[in-house]
Parts: sequence; C-alpha cells; structure tokens
Amino acid sequence: MAYLTTQEISDYCKSIMGVTDYEVKIASTLIDAFLGHVLLEETYTDTITLNKKCRGKLTKSPVTEIVEVKSITITPFGISESSVPNDSIYLDDDDGYFSYVDTGMNYIVWGTKPNKLRVKYKAGLTSVPESVKIATGILAQNIKQKGSFSGMKEIQTLDYRVAFMDDSIFTRDVITLLSPYRG
Repeated sequence: MAYLTTQEISDYCKSIMGVTDYEVKIASTLIDAFLGHVLLEETYTDTITLNKKCRGKLTKSPVTEIVEVKSITITPFGISESSVPNDSIYLDDDDGYFSYVDTGMNYIVWGTKPNKLRVKYKAGLTSVPESVKIATGILAQNIKQKGSFSGMKEIQTLDYRVAFMDDSIFTRDVITLLSPYRG
C-alpha cells in the first residue's frame, strides 16, 4: 500500500515535478523494507505459549483489535482446540503483552489451563503519520530525480531483502523520520 494518495503527491512532492504513483509505491515498498514490517493495520495470527501466570506477547504491535481467540489444551483425550471469548485476553498497552483469563469449557471440566493460544488480531497504525508521509515524499522525489539505482547498499530482515541506494536516495533525513517506527 502506498503511504501517499494521488491527491497528496502534489502536497508532499513540491521540489521535483512529475512524481507519480509509481515512484510513491516504490518509496512505500522501500520504507516497509527499512521498517521491517508494514506500517498500516493488517490482520495477523499468532500461536502463543502462555507462561505459568497465563501471560503472553503478540508479535506485532500496536494491537488494535482481537478478532478471534482459540485455546489449545492437552486433555486426557488428546489435544483440544476450542474457541474462547475475545474478552478473555486483556491487553496491557499497545506493546502486545496480554493476560489471559480462562473461562473455557476445558478449564471448567478438566481444571486445565491452555498450553497455547491461537490469536487472530489486527495490529498496525490506522492512519499514516505525518513524518512517514514526508519521508515518502522525499524518497519518491529522490527516486524520480535519480532515475536509476546505482550505488546500492543492502539491508536484510527476516521477511525482506532490499537494496538501498546511496545517501542521495535514502537520505539521513528519511532515516531519521522513519526511525521511531522501525521494528
């Protein structure tokens, strides 16, 4: 997803004329790779092993909504997976840590707490921050002006492998604007 709309290009790309959605999409993809994750809200599913105090941590943050929770419990008859109410998870803050309060049938019948939870949730920002829009504009203009990708540097994360241009494309200003969102 592009971090600037077609209408916003003229507001954030005033120095170099002719910046299009194409350059903005490239800039947005480079920003996602630099951050190590997609900035805007997406749906994720994590399988979390709970500690003895029934606490866990979701891998992505900030968490905006719990969509579905399933408990995975070892019972005398094998492994049982059952749906539990979404409000059985109490999020600490935006950081993904949570407490689980078991009200499921396995707990009532067998007195066992789940070993794991499978949590489907939404995480990410619901709108693009101003600093990310500015960084997208700067990067899109640099891509348009440079026109090629010489002088590459490479950064590799778990999900992405991306080659960045020299400082004339991915400037220190862009890095400074994006650093607070880096995961």
